[in-house]
Amino acid sequence: MMSEFAPFSQAVTAAFNTMVAKDNGAKMNLFIVDITGDELYAHYLASFPEGTNKMFRERTEHDCSCCRNFIKNIGNVVYVKGDELRTVWDSVPEGVASEYKIVANAMSELVKSKAIKSPFFVGEPSYGAVVTRTDTGETWNHFFASVPKIYQFKNNGSNVVGMRNDDVAILKRSITELTDASVDIVAELIAQGSLYRGDEHKHHIKTLVTLKNAYNKLKTDRAREVYLWTTATPSTRIRNTVIGSLLIDLSDGDDLERAVASFEAKVAPANYKRPTALVTQKMIDEAKKTVDSLGIEDALQRRYAVQEDISINDILFVDGAVTPKLLGGAFDSVKPTKAGVVPELKNIDNISIDDFINNVLPKADVVELFVKTAMANSFVSLVAPVHAEASPLFKWDNGFSWSYDGEVTDSIKERVKRAGGKVDGAMRVSLSWHNGDDLDLSVTNGRERVYFGTRQAFGATLDVDMNVGTGTNSVDPVENIVWSNQASIKKGVYDIEVHSWSKRSNSNVGFEIEVDVLGKMFSFAHPKAVSEKARIKVGTITVDSSGITVKGLVEGSATIDKWNIKTEEWVKVDMVMRSPNFWGGKQVGNQHVFFMLKDCVNPEGTRGFYNEFLRDDLTAHRKVFELLGGSLKVPANDNQLSGVGISTTKKEEVLIRVKGSINRVLNVVF
Repeated sequence: MMSEFAPFSQAVTAAFNTMVAKDNGAKMNLFIVDITGDELYAHYLASFPEGTNKMFRERTEHDCSCCRNFIKNIGNVVYVKGDELRTVWDSVPEGVASEYKIVANAMSELVKSKAIKSPFFVGEPSYGAVVTRTDTGETWNHFFASVPKIYQFKNNGSNVVGMRNDDVAILKRSITELTDASVDIVAELIAQGSLYRGDEHKHHIKTLVTLKNAYNKLKTDRAREVYLWTTATPSTRIRNTVIGSLLIDLSDGDDLERAVASFEAKVAPANYKRPTALVTQKMIDEAKKTVDSLGIEDALQRRYAVQEDISINDILFVDGAVTPKLLGGAFDSVKPTKAGVVPELKNIDNISIDDFINNVLPKADVVELFVKTAMANSFVSLVAPVHAEASPLFKWDNGFSWSYDGEVTDSIKERVKRAGGKVDGAMRVSLSWHNGDDLDLSVTNGRERVYFGTRQAFGATLDVDMNVGTGTNSVDPVENIVWSNQASIKKGVYDIEVHSWSKRSNSNVGFEIEVDVLGKMFSFAHPKAVSEKARIKVGTITVDSSGITVKGLVEGSATIDKWNIKTEEWVKVDMVMRSPNFWGGKQVGNQHVFFMLKDCVNPEGTRGFYNEFLRDDLTAHRKVFELLGGSLKVPANDNQLSGVGISTTKKEEVLIRVKGSINRVLNVVF
């Protein structure tokens, strides 16, 4: 090539050597950009001004295999300095022919316009040549690069490139996809001790905050790109850590409780139980800000509702003895029906709840409900705001709510179903209790026994066994033994027993047994504590040619005392009403019908409201309100509206005795 090319080629070679020296083998600041060697070389040839790259023998003067080799492999190398890129084309000194300066500027502009592709690694120790001589003695200068071994692929370069590219990709996703809100939540959970072994992950959160802050301060895409490539290391792969999985879930909008439970399933032992609530101070502050802006703080203070609170327009039935307090008039007082008389299920009319409300209640003077023990979890209280003028807190336009006993409404059957047990078999024996004790249900025929040690025998299967061992125990456990079909029920006498394997609690003692024989219900209630290792024989089931009989259990249910009411007896109803979400002709959500019972009193405080009741503009703060609802308990008192509630979405039947223009016993079907 022409001698004028020598200063240009030497300047480019020197620029590369300087970049390598500055990087000092750290492999942190030398990169290649995303352009192919062929594209780059074509641009090089096309950048010569017209007439400066003339034909020489068979091709243009600067179309040289040595220079092509250099440009395709070294021409796209950049060195990062601050948030700027330096190329091998940037240091052309004065005195170099103008056409080469034009080419250098064009090459520099193209390389700098491309995104960084990967760290600089190549496959050969050198590219190009310093000088070559022809057979005729002509001397030609070229671009040349001697590449240190550390930048050569044969020295594990492919692994380094792959890992570094992954570092950058993961760092970018960590910074851009993990939201600031998720980072704040996790940081606060760790600070308040609500995250299992959270301190072990504190450094990851601190590092992520630092990285995000630095990245977000940058003004240009190039600056952010350079930051990622010069910062990424294996230690910045925060998104791929276990704490990163929690940040991902929260950033994707997962519920806080579910996200933390998923995290704890990865890092905590099986018997770990979180000691503190998953609500941060920031969440509380934001919820309070919303409450203040809506002016509903007064509505959070709750109490039991009393008769005087209720408008007569929202009552479907009111007993004559109660009416004077509401209307100033009265029906004749009636004496309560004698308790303890179990109704015969003969000559009883079936009627739908709608027909009962529309056609029977308007003509009734006295209403009595047969309160079955199976209704124990359906006992309900009406709750009112302490401040009657408070703004509505709920989706409906009044301040009233309701709360079922134990803040649940599940029957034993529903609890068995929820635990994974079969409830639609031909015969079922279920055990229910309400603390962390390990009680064991067994059924034996004298020769074989179905229990936790032998789960299948004589056609029966134990399919639910709870509170076993020393793990996390339920305080609402059940066990279940079931015969799947009638053919599996063999002739014999079956004894039902409950064995106290491990006593752990002195509160909420006792247990209940429920037996379902071809749709006929029997029950047994043991209200006293069961001592360690004690066995209690509950009753027997006899299967013979005449059919199936049950002894030791009460048909229907055993009588218990609850809220000043004795079950399995007729109880006078003071009021019948729809749930508050259906008052005033409104229909919001599911309808419940409440039978408020005479002298029925919940002796304890209850929950003032539930998240599903709250108006939509409070949904964002549901975790805070969940805690508030549990902590702002309604204080106990004897003056309250309590009784039995039935959801119209459930398949239920209740026995009701009505006195008025016609005396009737009705089986009301929901």
